[in-house]
Amino acid sequence: MIRNKSILWNWGISYLCLLLIPLSSIFINYYSNEKSLKEEYINAFELTLSNLGNVIDAYVTDMKNYQNYILDDDYFRLLRLNTVNDDNFTYNAYKFQQSLSLYNNANSSMNCVVYHNNLEFISSAQFSYTLKNYYERLCFTSSQIPAYEEWHSFFATKYDNDFL
Repeated sequence: MIRNKSILWNWGISYLCLLLIPLSSIFINYYSNEKSLKEEYINAFELTLSNLGNVIDAYVTDMKNYQNYILDDDYFRLLRLNTVNDDNFTYNAYKFQQSLSLYNNANSSMNCVVYHNNLEFISSAQFSYTLKNYYERLCFTSSQIPAYEEWHSFFATKYDNDFL
């Protein structure tokens, strides 16, 4: 003789199955969404890093080209040979500043500052100053500049080569 299960038992199992189907679909949907979001985040980060790498590569190439231009510049060579800040040095500094300005206008948006250690002189595409005059100019533009001795010692210790 076969024993019949109660109708409540059958209904309970049916309702349990009806509840398990939507719950399992919610969990499967959640898992697949999480997985696709992770992949999208990873792809976005890789794209960002790739773009950043391209920007850094372009910046480094720009810096190398600028450095090569400065090293090949005749006025830069003349400035390095000078030992006294005289009229000849001033003329060469002015010509070097013009040369940097022409290079900046044609090739680069980068601002380069050249520090001549032997005469404590700074040149760029916009200006040519002695270190003391450059410091005074900085003091006009910002109140957060340290004292001259500290600022000068920074140049003396950090930039002991002939130029930046």
